[in-house]
Amino acid sequence: MVPPLLINEQNVELARSLIAEYNEKAAKWGYDQIGFNEETREVNDPGYPFPEKGGLITAFRVTQLQELYKKIIPLSESRMINIPYFRPLLENFCNKFRHSGIDPDSIPYGVFLPYVFQTSYYKADRKIFYMGRDTYGWIPFNEMMRLYDNNNIWKYLNQTTYQVDDDKALEWGNSSGAFWPFILKLHIYVRTGKYVEDLSMLDESSDERLSLYEIGYGNMNSMELPESLDNEGVDYDPQAYAKVKELSAPFDRIKHILDAYSPDFIFIFNWVDAEEIFEGLNVTWHKEHYIDDKLAVYTIEGYSTKIIWSSHPRRFSFIGENTESMVRLLGNKLNELI
Repeated sequence: MVPPLLINEQNVELARSLIAEYNEKAAKWGYDQIGFNEETREVNDPGYPFPEKGGLITAFRVTQLQELYKKIIPLSESRMINIPYFRPLLENFCNKFRHSGIDPDSIPYGVFLPYVFQTSYYKADRKIFYMGRDTYGWIPFNEMMRLYDNNNIWKYLNQTTYQVDDDKALEWGNSSGAFWPFILKLHIYVRTGKYVEDLSMLDESSDERLSLYEIGYGNMNSMELPESLDNEGVDYDPQAYAKVKELSAPFDRIKHILDAYSPDFIFIFNWVDAEEIFEGLNVTWHKEHYIDDKLAVYTIEGYSTKIIWSSHPRRFSFIGENTESMVRLLGNKLNELI
């Protein structure tokens, strides 16, 4: 299920007018109408992927939805990805790439941008982002550029949010050392105070399961790293990749997550020296919380967000820890910092 689009409070009247105009046309052609709850400012039936009404989607339906959402999305507060924030940044990147002379087919995957699993993130009393190192597979780079060339980069932004969500994260099961099983267990512990040993036993309607809708997802690297590409057995042009990595470097800054999503906490799971992610920020390291290989805490001038930095779950066994012990260590530290 695609979460609803949220309209900025000051744009409710304009959104109502645009949706009414669309619904009038849709009614004539027998298509389902777009729903708009003015109290919650939610637009239901988002334009990507395009809904169907039995059988093929007509060109009229697609065209009208495209036109509606080109107008509606800039009025939105957020969805799963903050399109008004990231769209101009991604368009600028694509424009620079288009003038670089690099063949888009020489780069395997497109740019990763941070997003939230569901819009309930914004209603959570603790808004939390979890950052890994990089992706492991993503939307093809040439598909991103095709959408940019067709003035549909917003579709790429929407598509990124379907690559990993709460359902897909649960498919990793309870694998020791895997990123997502650890993140899910940590988030449940932080939100409910309960440690869940077996994620497959979660009841769909339980507080533990529903809390997973609130997760924010980010990475330290917006382009998948050569090491990951090599592990996947993916071919790429090293020289072209190096140029694109340089172009994408601005996306690797944690400031984007701070400004686009205003999290209360950010967890980072990659114990490396990477001060460049703090570029443009005045950061304070808190020595009193430091545990080598396991825990570092940072605060940032001008933001209330607290950053908790730790090792990747696959390293826990090498530092004398396991999933449960690290869930409790990090979860308790977050509670201490509130």
